[in-house]
Amino acid sequence: MFSSSHRKTHNYFAYTGPEPKCDCDLLQTEYCCQHEDLVHTQLIAEERLDLSLDEGRQHASYRIEIRQCPICMQLWWMHLQGATHYTHERDSMVVIGSVNVTFSSAVRCPDRASADELTQWLPRYQDAIARAVRIDRTKGNLIGAVRACVELAALNPRTQMLAGSGSIPRESSRTRQRHDARMKACIEILEQSPDDAAAWQELKKLQRWCQQEHLLDPAFMPEHWTAEELWTPALAGIGSFEFAISAVRNAAQGKALGSPEHIELRRLEDAIATRWTEHMRIMEWPSLEVEFHCLLEHAKLLYPETVAGDTASWDHPKQVCMRIYWLLSRLGVKPSWRVTAPGWIAERTGLPDGQKRTHFNSCRRALLDLRRRERLRLGT
Repeated sequence: MFSSSHRKTHNYFAYTGPEPKCDCDLLQTEYCCQHEDLVHTQLIAEERLDLSLDEGRQHASYRIEIRQCPICMQLWWMHLQGATHYTHERDSMVVIGSVNVTFSSAVRCPDRASADELTQWLPRYQDAIARAVRIDRTKGNLIGAVRACVELAALNPRTQMLAGSGSIPRESSRTRQRHDARMKACIEILEQSPDDAAAWQELKKLQRWCQQEHLLDPAFMPEHWTAEELWTPALAGIGSFEFAISAVRNAAQGKALGSPEHIELRRLEDAIATRWTEHMRIMEWPSLEVEFHCLLEHAKLLYPETVAGDTASWDHPKQVCMRIYWLLSRLGVKPSWRVTAPGWIAERTGLPDGQKRTHFNSCRRALLDLRRRERLRLGT
């Protein structure tokens, strides 16, 4: 038995970044903050906005707060909106309870003028969103209304963050919905008969129609493409392999090279790699950004480290990473700051390591909570 004097505890969430001057240094810079994050700030201005949206068809109320950190003097702009959620008796409209909730979003501002600009921006953006949602509901032409939303959202980094949580309707979604059933029917035929030229030609025609709408849609993003829109006959049969490989990976974990479990894993990984290599060769990607997103999502499904010493398991993952690296370093693809990757992909592509980023953010939050508990204990 070891005595308690020899025991050591390791703080997994120990903060190792620069010494924070104040709580602002420990708050997220990439995402909007919430009202409870800014308890260390002082309210310096407050305003209520009662908005009439979409030519009076809708109304909304917001409370605007401009807050300032007393230590670093950082300004924060925040909007808050209240909502009441009702609980009804089962199978009736009788209200038996309610709860009031407040939604908030806050961003840093370099000066007071930037904060006041956001107060002027919010009604315009909410009005544009309300108009686009109404046109989408009535099946009207969305392109102009959506473009207005996108342009307002992209005015500056602060509006981009505040608009990032908003849902902008997409015209292209309707086209995809119209053709989705037929695309799936063509793929089902090609799954059984990959050489069926008629089904392949029809699928390509439907994919082109969807692609044309996507490229015209101001709100469309690379991650909005569906698997059906990017499918080729090279992927025939891959669904069954991808379904089975999870259990096979679990069985092969920790097993020796050449074991029955390892042999079965090699068979499935090779089958997936063969199909994806051919798919990458013949696929006519709509854009480099779409190719990047699709390859990254595929790479995240690969686990080359499952069986130690299996060098063959790295052949296809390295091939995919090499193409991702080329897209980033030579072809000018600029991923969103939100994009992260598992460690082995990050090492080979230069993308941020998602696990490291998450851990660092957890360490920042742990220190922030510790500082606030200490202040509460001391009454400061």
